Amino acid sequence: MKWREDIALRTRIYLCTLGTPAYIGILQAIPESDGNLRFRATIDGDEMPRKGSLFELQLVGTKEIWRTSVTVRVSDENEVVLYAEKPLEKLQRREHFRVRTEKPVTLAFENGEDELIEVEAITFDMSAGGAKAKSEHTSDLKENTIYHLVLTLKDDEPLFLKGKVLSITKDIFTISFEGATEGTREAIFQHVWTTQRNKLK
Repeated sequence: MKWREDIALRTRIYLCTLGTPAYIGILQAIPESDGNLRFRATIDGDEMPRKGSLFELQLVGTKEIWRTSVTVRVSDENEVVLYAEKPLEKLQRREHFRVRTEKPVTLAFENGEDELIEVEAITFDMSAGGAKAKSEHTSDLKENTIYHLVLTLKDDEPLFLKGKVLSITKDIFTISFEGATEGTREAIFQHVWTTQRNKLK
């Protein structure tokens, strides 16, 4: 996949130093030519990058995370113009970006007697594509089985989706998120990014 097929206006961008997101913004203009990559973006918050500063630009596409080195040529109010030093390259698939984060998750299923069984767990590693979690009741789970999930990233804002248990080792299991809406996947991905940024501040 080429970056132009994956990146659109209003794409989330990150200006990073040594891999650490220093500024977060929204892409407002896409270069017309690959030979002269200039990106215009608005930056969240009151603090702005200085003109002449060098950063690694990371663009979060629909499928991939892309990166290149950029120089800040214009920094005015909350808008910047970024000149790329080299072509964009793939960093990784966005669902593979992981972070250690502890969040409650409930797996629910019906047993053979039409009784709803709920297994409470706590994640300790998460990406937009799945998570690793710990529970005292993994004996109630089965590998290669899909469950209804309630994942709470923020207080009183649960996400409802499905997940497939891929593996179980003692009290730890790995689960992939299945059939999640784009909004749900985006909420999980933004939580992962924000958590990583806060950890590295």
